Amino acid sequence: MFLKKTNSSYIAILLLVIGYVFFDYIFHFNSSVITLGGDGLKNYYCFLNHAMHGYGFHYTGMHYPFGDHVIYTDNEPLFSVPLSYLVHHFHLGIGFVNFIFFESIALSYFLASYYCFLFLNEYKVPKWLSTIAALLIVLLSPQLLRTQAHYGLSFAHFIPMWLYFILNYCKTSKKKYLLYLLLLNFTASFLHLYFAGLLLLMSLSFALVYYFLIKENKIRTLLAINTIPVLVLGFVKGFLYFTDPILDRPTNPGGHLEYKTNFIDLIADPFSTIIDFFQNKGLIAHINDVTEGLCYLGIIPIVSLVFLAFYYSFQMLIHKKFASFRNIETAFFLSALLLLLFAMGLHLSIGIDRLFHYAPFLKQFRSLGRFSWYFYYVATLLAVVGISKIAQNQWVSKKVSTILLLLGCIVWLVDANGRILYMKQNAATYNSNYNYFHRLGEPSWESFLNAKGYSKKDFQCIAAVPFIHVGSDKIWREGVVTNTWMLSKNAIIGYELGLPMMNALLARASWSQSFEQVKFDAGYFVDHTLLKKLPNTKSILVLRLKEENIITPDQQGLLNACDSLGFFDEVYVYSLSVATYLQQQQKVIDSCIRNSNAQNPFYYLNEFDQASAKGIHGKAFAWQDYTKDTVLARISVKQLDTTVLNEFSIWIDYTKDNLKYPYYAICFYNSNDEQIQQVDVNAKTADDSWNGWYRAKAFFSVPSSTTYVLIKIMPSDCNNFIAMDRLEIRPIKYNRVDSLNATYFILNNHILSNDYRR
Repeated sequence: MFLKKTNSSYIAILLLVIGYVFFDYIFHFNSSVITLGGDGLKNYYCFLNHAMHGYGFHYTGMHYPFGDHVIYTDNEPLFSVPLSYLVHHFHLGIGFVNFIFFESIALSYFLASYYCFLFLNEYKVPKWLSTIAALLIVLLSPQLLRTQAHYGLSFAHFIPMWLYFILNYCKTSKKKYLLYLLLLNFTASFLHLYFAGLLLLMSLSFALVYYFLIKENKIRTLLAINTIPVLVLGFVKGFLYFTDPILDRPTNPGGHLEYKTNFIDLIADPFSTIIDFFQNKGLIAHINDVTEGLCYLGIIPIVSLVFLAFYYSFQMLIHKKFASFRNIETAFFLSALLLLLFAMGLHLSIGIDRLFHYAPFLKQFRSLGRFSWYFYYVATLLAVVGISKIAQNQWVSKKVSTILLLLGCIVWLVDANGRILYMKQNAATYNSNYNYFHRLGEPSWESFLNAKGYSKKDFQCIAAVPFIHVGSDKIWREGVVTNTWMLSKNAIIGYELGLPMMNALLARASWSQSFEQVKFDAGYFVDHTLLKKLPNTKSILVLRLKEENIITPDQQGLLNACDSLGFFDEVYVYSLSVATYLQQQQKVIDSCIRNSNAQNPFYYLNEFDQASAKGIHGKAFAWQDYTKDTVLARISVKQLDTTVLNEFSIWIDYTKDNLKYPYYAICFYNSNDEQIQQVDVNAKTADDSWNGWYRAKAFFSVPSSTTYVLIKIMPSDCNNFIAMDRLEIRPIKYNRVDSLNATYFILNNHILSNDYRR
């Protein structure tokens, strides 16, 4: 398992090359931030924030006041949790935390190359070839691209180490390799849960093939190999059972039927200059993006595998040389092929998706394409083994075979060079990203707050308007103009001030908590249960990007209730007193009830009384399979106020077992039946909910030439719900109150407790 002295010169080469590619990780770890946006910044922020400001297994940097379990935050709990204790008790600085973050990734790629080298040595591959091949295999690994955002998934040493330990255990039956496998599975599972699933399926697929191929000691061997990942996964589930109180995480997360490996992912790479040449000649379809299923093998491994297939077929058919395929190499390859077919979703196309019924936890590993990584390492390593074996059989002279192998390595290096250049080009921005993240040379947020008469201790959290919340799968809230960039700003500002953010970009967030949180900027007519359960009475630091100039009336109402602190660091800054806001909410509700107008002529309400489903009160429109646009309502322009802003809203009884949600369209037509405008309404942006229903909305003005309006539900792969009720259009300057039952009433199509009705 440990470094062998006889390999010292080759180890030095591995270290030098990995050191060159990961130079900034190794030497500039305390002046680098890899990226400033999306998952990349979020994952780094989660790691850094938990290590520096958190403690234990509960993450508090996002999703305030709830936080989340560290396992679901992509913050590498294997490192971040111990670091949180060390920082707390021994007052370690950010330099040590960054050292662990960056050096662990770089070390992983050295270990990956070293164990690829050892694996090839087991087959007597020349050490010079083992060294070059090991490096190229690792540098073309699909995991290398994860180093730019999904850091927990970027650790590349697990599969090569697993292959080496399995190979040696099957050859020697030494129990030390089982111990190594146990440690490998345990550490992998607490770096990222995906590794627990990947290593389990690797073991199971290997066991299945091994059972039918190998005759000797197979039961004992397979029991030993498969007990380890099952025990580790059982330990992880038990650990979560006792440490994670959330019971309503998504059980059918998005993508588990979609993010697959396609054939093009095996033979084309967006970074390869060689592939780019073939694409320009029209020989390969253009591939521009890095997909979840990317598993590019490399030109030389692909050619080698094709050659080996023809070579052994020729040996069998012409020379009648039937090589024994009852060996561990065949077991590796066929088990990897099984997992590749799984990654390609073959089980879905032939109706074996019942697998998810019997093993529902597999749906949590929603990117099937990532399971192709096992095939990548097995195929490339065995390609080198096979070619080396043929070369050593001296069917040509040793000199010629060496030259051919060197030429192959050169082509392979050219192929991999695109990945190396990609890493180096990105590394050129690491230092400027670091300066931006830590705001070096800029006035501090504390000094800005002090100048306004505040201190960071006056605030309990920060929150963005428009509110950003991604992670529950059922809800997806982000900025209209800048998407999730404000969340990056929140991370930068929150880390500097040591304040958690109410916003979230998390995986598998609780549905009930998410529905509570997104009410934050939903206006005065929602039940702000979240604000009522905050742990203290401190204010909330509200931030709005200057680019986010499309603000709804509800959001503007929230901002109007805040104290404006001015403009600083690209954002408008506000202080929200929660108690004052809740008092103002009650005053607004009281006023609206007093001034409500049930006789307003410009009003439309459809309660679907003739429909068949159970509604909020009475009947509701039931779900059906929409293959075309379905008109829910045709409204004459005479029923609409064309002089003011109107609000469309509809209540949806959402499905509780999947992420799906309906799409609507408000379509405006002129007297010639020509559509002149369309307003899209995505229920995933809903910001109000009640008893298993949520409320989608949109604000719009009526175009001047409108004669009538059609409300449509649009066909979509995501379209699903149980029922929908209370489709309402009203001018926002008018208020309407309706009774619902003894406990609730309806104000402007929001459902509120009668406690608000005074």
